[in-house]
Amino acid sequence: MHLVSPKKKAKLDAVRQELGALELAGPWLLMGEGSRFLVPTLIALGAKPLLATLEEDHLPSFPEASFAGAVVLDVLEHLDNDQTFLRSLRCILQPDAHFILTVPALDSKGRLRYLREAVGITSGLHGHKRAGYGLEKLARKLRLADFEVLSASHFCGPLTELMDILGNFCLSHWTKGKEPGALSGPGLANLGRQTWQGKVFWAAYVLVYPFLWLLYKWDAWRAQTGGAGLLVVAKAQDRGSRKSHL
Repeated sequence: MHLVSPKKKAKLDAVRQELGALELAGPWLLMGEGSRFLVPTLIALGAKPLLATLEEDHLPSFPEASFAGAVVLDVLEHLDNDQTFLRSLRCILQPDAHFILTVPALDSKGRLRYLREAVGITSGLHGHKRAGYGLEKLARKLRLADFEVLSASHFCGPLTELMDILGNFCLSHWTKGKEPGALSGPGLANLGRQTWQGKVFWAAYVLVYPFLWLLYKWDAWRAQTGGAGLLVVAKAQDRGSRKSHL
């Protein structure tokens, strides 16, 4: 049974909304945690998705201008050299290709971020090299890699983020730290396969999931101006021509 955590659902819904506003065609590169859930969306919109993974913090080898677009979900914060990654990505994108990027937001409401750290759900737990990005810093990195920033928005409102924190906190304590962070990352798919405590928690999670989904929908409906995640839509531009709408 495939359940998507409310936090991941907020991310995927935000990306799907942006994809729906674009005219898609040709090959699109998908990278990052949860990107496989976007394959049906891209196919339905007329694109040809290709899933790829990092090879020792580097992009796989592709010919120049191979892709008409790219979606990269929660990858940059894991890299030692995020600027090199962005420049390499620009090389394999066609001129005017669209690029949708998500990262943890630093300029979100800070109390929940501090709460996440306080209960032990740290950036290092998920292999992050940095806690996240502010919009100004991320836009600057994109401009340096020859991307034009078209728009930016936040996703994952405070209630969704709080559900994720509490869920991970309860899971970590119930399983005595053997399955920490499973609701936030790819571990949700494997939850319950390692310990009997995980199996019990999984059964309980399945029972309360409809309620969590309703809370997520209400949180999204409230149209929060901020959120724990940052989504940027950019466009590949001519090398050396650096500008931004932001």
